[in-house]
Parts: sequence; C-alpha cells; structure tokens
Amino acid sequence: MPMGHCGLLAATVTLLGLACGWACDCAQPPPPKEALKQATAVFAAKVVKIEEAGANRSVSLEVQKVWKGVEEKKLVVSTSKSGASCGYGFQEGKAYLIYAYQEAKAPMLRVSLCSRTTPLDKAETDLKELGAGKAVAEKGK
Repeated sequence: MPMGHCGLLAATVTLLGLACGWACDCAQPPPPKEALKQATAVFAAKVVKIEEAGANRSVSLEVQKVWKGVEEKKLVVSTSKSGASCGYGFQEGKAYLIYAYQEAKAPMLRVSLCSRTTPLDKAETDLKELGAGKAVAEKGK
C-alpha cells in the first residue's frame, strides 16, 4: 500500500475513535426501588414546553404523581440537548416517569438518558414496584 494510503487510514481510524469516545455511555440503571433511593426526585409528568439554550434543554413539566422530591405542580428540569451527551429526548405533549438528580450548584433538577426515565406508557414495571405515588396539589388550594 502506498505511504499516502496508510496515513489516510490511520487518520480515519483516529477520527472514528474520537467520535466513538464522545458517545453517551451508560451503565445498566438499577431496579426501580434502588433508582428511587438514588434519585433526588421521582415523578410522573407531562411535557408542556421544551426550550433550548446552548448545549442544554429546559423542559417545562406538569407533574401528575410524585414518589419522591417534588412538591410543585409545575416544574422545569434540564437535560443535555444531545443524546451523545446523555440528554434525554423528551417530546412535547408526552407523559414520562422521570428519575431526576440535583447536580452540585445546578439551579434545577437534571434528567439523563442513563436514568430509568421512560415514557409513562412504557413504565408498567416501575409503576408496579413503586406503588401508587401521590398527587400534587395546586399551590393555594
């Protein structure tokens, strides 16, 4: 093989290696009850609005049920805009079972692709293990 091809091949392999190193790499999330213990907040909520700012998304939610850590009916969480950075792909109008975490010095709860967060209609196993949860009352009621 001519020398130019070897250099091109090495450069291509190096670039592919770097690109793979940037992908989100998650460990298997723990079972629901263990994930509940580890999370700052666990709740079911419907996505009302998604706004992007820099590398992050702010996701406005209407909370439906709570298992841990949330007292407000309306809440905003943060996630990375990119799935490669472990950002969760929320969709407006869809409901989710959310496992959120408070990061040091972060102003809001954060949700990651690596958590047990899942669309509510696919969360049967978690809901069965977590139990009924509790409703959140509107402020002032």
